[in-house]
Amino acid sequence: MSTAQARYGAGELRGWLEVKSSGSKWEQFHVVLNHGDGSLKFYTETNDTILQAWSHTETSTTLISGWTVKEADTASPLSLVLQPPKGRAKEIVFAFSTPGELKLWFNALKIDLVMCTPIVFGIPIAVAAFKNGKYPIPLAKIVEYLRSVKANTVDGIFRLSAATTSIQRAKEAFDRGEIPVYDDVLTAANLLKLYFMELPDCLLTYELYDSFLEAGRQQNTIVPLLKGLVNKLPRANQYSLAHLLELLAWIAASSDKNKMNSYNLAVVFGPTLLHNKEDNAMMQSSTINFVCQSLIDDYTQIFAGVDTSIPLDPPQIP
Repeated sequence: MSTAQARYGAGELRGWLEVKSSGSKWEQFHVVLNHGDGSLKFYTETNDTILQAWSHTETSTTLISGWTVKEADTASPLSLVLQPPKGRAKEIVFAFSTPGELKLWFNALKIDLVMCTPIVFGIPIAVAAFKNGKYPIPLAKIVEYLRSVKANTVDGIFRLSAATTSIQRAKEAFDRGEIPVYDDVLTAANLLKLYFMELPDCLLTYELYDSFLEAGRQQNTIVPLLKGLVNKLPRANQYSLAHLLELLAWIAASSDKNKMNSYNLAVVFGPTLLHNKEDNAMMQSSTINFVCQSLIDDYTQIFAGVDTSIPLDPPQIP
């Protein structure tokens, strides 16, 4: 088992661990997980018992992009398995001295495995936002594009569909770590809707779903109620919602040209931004649409005092 507590340093996690690969015996290494490049380094020597700095002999480096991590079966308690992509290398097994140490390394590996892959669709917004600094890169880049091409002058923007193949190509480009070239402005608009549709949790969160619905039933006090709920959102959700609503308010301000006022935009985005796990948004559509319309119309008042300059915390991946 490990002989020293793991320490979470600046940009890395490190500690003495018992390690073995498929078919090998247990060996002790000073293991360093680098959060910046998704690498594991294995050292054989250290003279620093508190793990702040060390003299060492490095034996190997493993890049973990594309690998998966899981806890070992019950026959190997307090251990986890790092599995390579099919047909590459051998799996690595780590043993720990305490459940807390196991949890620390397990969570760190899960985060780093997501952070070092270019995939951005269908992952938690906290991860996607943290990877790009503040907003998920599809949100940041699509908003930038829509503003650059004056999408607020496009008739039916966000309501009209685009070619499925064009949307899919643009999505795949983002998931390869590239910035797509759009066939047309409607492709970008539909891709932005798709990004929010594919989130594992809706932007306004399942946890606050009932609270947002209740706010939507209080028409005379909805603005202060929404302001309070927005302040309860996780920071990544809060920042992304602010960025999206700023765009939608800009679109709605030119509804005489694009025929997309705040109500029409709410009809398009409401069921995507606010639904529960059962996805029965249609049953509450009028309330959901009113909530979304109010968020657009009163965006400035609702987000007054929200400081989007505060850095995002590292995500916790379940």
